[in-house]
Amino acid sequence: MANKAVNTVVKIGALLIFIGAIIVWRLRKAMLKWQLEYPLAETFITVPQLHVSVERNQDQSIRISWRVDGDEVHIRAGSNPNDFSTEIAVVKNASEYLVSQDPFPGKRTYYCLTIYKAGALIEEVITAERVLHLQGAFNFRDIGGYPTKDGKTVRWGKVYRSANLSELSDESVAYVSGLGIKLVCDLRSAEEVGDRPDRLPSPAPNVLMLPIVDPSNPFVRMARIFSNWNRVDSIMLEGYARVVLDQNAAAFARIFHHLKDENSLPAIIHCTAGKDRAGMATAILLIALGVPEEIVIQDYSLSNLYFSYFRDVMDRTITPLKRFGVTVDDIRPLLSASPAVMKGALDHLHKEYGSVEAYLARASVTAEDIEQIKRLLLED
Repeated sequence: MANKAVNTVVKIGALLIFIGAIIVWRLRKAMLKWQLEYPLAETFITVPQLHVSVERNQDQSIRISWRVDGDEVHIRAGSNPNDFSTEIAVVKNASEYLVSQDPFPGKRTYYCLTIYKAGALIEEVITAERVLHLQGAFNFRDIGGYPTKDGKTVRWGKVYRSANLSELSDESVAYVSGLGIKLVCDLRSAEEVGDRPDRLPSPAPNVLMLPIVDPSNPFVRMARIFSNWNRVDSIMLEGYARVVLDQNAAAFARIFHHLKDENSLPAIIHCTAGKDRAGMATAILLIALGVPEEIVIQDYSLSNLYFSYFRDVMDRTITPLKRFGVTVDDIRPLLSASPAVMKGALDHLHKEYGSVEAYLARASVTAEDIEQIKRLLLED
């Protein structure tokens, strides 16, 4: 009974602190004509500059572009990254080609570019769309195609990152089924999962529940943000460093222990928005594979493509705060994927643990484990 009373007092106190911070913030905004300008989410986007890329246009045509020293490019397509039996085009003295419609409607398409110069084969590259435009699922991306420091490339179609999958349309469920997903790593809390359970493809993949949550009182967290608005990036960074990284090495290690088993691939790593928790998990994986940190941070920045989605979701989430005059636009910085925050988190990891490998080793991920994952996820 005593513990219950103490908990009630703590909750009431936290609520009062939160309301007080809101009042202070509203007064400051009114009296000082609050003009803090935070960069728009789209200004954070830096698309990794790969020498071959695929992008879907608004009219659903597909643009394949390349920056290679060749004069003739043969383009083939396949519905898996091991079979390119469909001839698309032979392109001479150009740097791009426009595919007017999907070679395999309703299925994931991969492309193989065979590049010649003066009749001699110089390179063969497999590529695909990074961003998958699924109905009801946002921020669904393939982490393939990135180069590593030792000249290898992350395989396409092996690991995807995403926001929650609760609103997948029937058509998108069928599409994801075609990806052959074997493992879903869900980083959401039990409450988040209960509110928005995933719609999973068939046959049902193995679901690994790895809740990464901040144990502190949510009212205290929000109060701190509102009372330190000019330090929002610092507060976000502290959350990444002290909560996501420092308290969850075991969760990330479990992802690694599953990914070293080829029966767990392809896999999806996701949270609610696919930005913070899934973003950190993806960053750790890519760095362990040998992808340069500059590219890892650029990949993280692509979450800003979905700012409008984050805004709509958060607008519904903060309904209880609207009575205090808070609008979703007031918390815009929390919805952005600031590259500075990810860079700061990685700097923290290196400072506190030495390296990604050392960080994972504390949770029993061995060098042999990482080498096995590299064998599965990298190609020459």
